[in-house]
Amino acid sequence: MKQIKRILPLAIIAALLLALAGCGAEKAPEAVTSEPAASEIAAPAAEPAPYVGTWQLAIEKNDGIEPDLFFLFGSSLHAQGAGLTITEDGAIEYFLGLTGGTGTYTVEGDTITAEVTSYIESAEETLTFRYVEEDGVPYIVYDMDDDNYAREIWWEK
Repeated sequence: MKQIKRILPLAIIAALLLALAGCGAEKAPEAVTSEPAASEIAAPAAEPAPYVGTWQLAIEKNDGIEPDLFFLFGSSLHAQGAGLTITEDGAIEYFLGLTGGTGTYTVEGDTITAEVTSYIESAEETLTFRYVEEDGVPYIVYDMDDDNYAREIWWEK
């Protein structure tokens, strides 16, 4: 009898453990997959416009055009460099040595019209650029026309 009293609690505990183990063994139902709705499918990203990006001076295209860029912008062009950045969201920034500015642009055909605030004078100015391709090579051409000089400044990616 003593032996049954010792075994009975162990048997009850074992039975409870087996019963509890069976509760967690149910298999979850498999997920139902369906085709996403047409509105949920992301459209492929559109290619940015060809003028969007970071541009640098096109040295070969600018050689031989007078007045010389170093004459116009001095040693700061060599020291500071030059750059042009046009973003998809309508922002533009350029610098030629110490000259430059930031602002926004609009596009009509191949003409890019920028309204920028210059770095040095904090003055508003309107700049006109053109996007051109020659022999499959893209360029941005800045039609510089100030009170003293007029010339094209060529940029390449």
